[in-house]
Amino acid sequence: MPRYARLRDVAFSWNMVAAPGYALLVYIFSNLLTEHPASDVGYYFRRSAVRINDILHLGPINAVTTSTLARREQAPWGRIGEELTILISALALVLAVFLVPRFLGRTRVNEPVLRGLAAFFAAPFCYLVVLKLTWRGPSDGSFWLNPLVIIFAAEIVCASILWLVSRRHNLPVWAKAVLYVVHFGIWVPALWMGMPLWIHPLLTPHLVLIGFPLSGIAALFSPPRSRSDASEVKAAGWSLAGIALAIGALVAVWWPGWAHDLTNPRDMHSVTIQVSRGRCFGRCPSYRLTIHYSGRVEFSGDSDERVGQRVVTITRERTGMVSSGQFRQILHELAGIRFFSIEDRAFRWCFDSASVGISISIDGKTKSVVGDASCTGAQSGVQARFVEVADEIDAIVGTNRWICRGPCQN
Repeated sequence: MPRYARLRDVAFSWNMVAAPGYALLVYIFSNLLTEHPASDVGYYFRRSAVRINDILHLGPINAVTTSTLARREQAPWGRIGEELTILISALALVLAVFLVPRFLGRTRVNEPVLRGLAAFFAAPFCYLVVLKLTWRGPSDGSFWLNPLVIIFAAEIVCASILWLVSRRHNLPVWAKAVLYVVHFGIWVPALWMGMPLWIHPLLTPHLVLIGFPLSGIAALFSPPRSRSDASEVKAAGWSLAGIALAIGALVAVWWPGWAHDLTNPRDMHSVTIQVSRGRCFGRCPSYRLTIHYSGRVEFSGDSDERVGQRVVTITRERTGMVSSGQFRQILHELAGIRFFSIEDRAFRWCFDSASVGISISIDGKTKSVVGDASCTGAQSGVQARFVEVADEIDAIVGTNRWICRGPCQN
């Protein structure tokens, strides 16, 4: 019996992770496919995948700089980081959900009613919530007429009636089997096809979904918990070790990274900031702007460059000055976006727009970030704020006085 109890608890734990986890993945990949995503969740997911690829020494085919129109190409092995991000996160969360009740000594966290509700309705409910958040249909409330919403509501009503009936009469095994086949025969294909993976073909999201039908089997056909099973969920040292391992794995994958203090450098004279703009298939200025602590500004622009059959003319080398207050303002802006923790390999890219880069050297450390200047992801996301800061630096320096888009006198 303890063996069945452990298997039942594993299935319950997997489903408690798989239900919101699968819905979250649907939300992430829906955002990745949207030109104007509602949130920055795609960036954070890709950042974790990049971190794992770095650990495995699986980098991109080419690096993107503002001196070329080439965009970063995904290597054939680049999806490994995304697969492992999902897999490691799922296993760590399942381990934590499985072990926390044992560490706390709680034995009634997955009684039959809770296990049954979670097994049958947690995944559909979470998926419908995400479907509502990412709904692209008419704004006249037609989401509520979606067949899946109607089916879910009807199943809730039927489940309530069956629960009342089962309190007096036990349902036969064949009836449970029919309910299982009908319910999961509807929802497993619906959830499977609801994952937008045609651009990001991954295997692990569907592995996560397997926990949904398995938990249904455990809830319907496993024996009820006995008193002897309760002894299996007492606190133990290995439970604490397992929880610590799960937390460590999640931190290793999702930790945002350390941000170097930019507002109080040890050696202010060591600070140099550079802003660069790259070409596009159109009329985009291309230049490099270097700002020193002394206040000296050095501008170097590309002249008479033919890009996309259109001539972009920019004056060449110029110099200027900024005050110490303006220099500190620039540092404050960069500190506000946690510049040293930004992972530009998780940024969005288009194929016909200009790029922008910022590089800073401070206290012997150098950090460079390059991103698309137009395809910036979520409106208030990391990439959008990065591009805004680059624009603010240009405004502080007054870069426009050195740029022209017609015949220029250098």
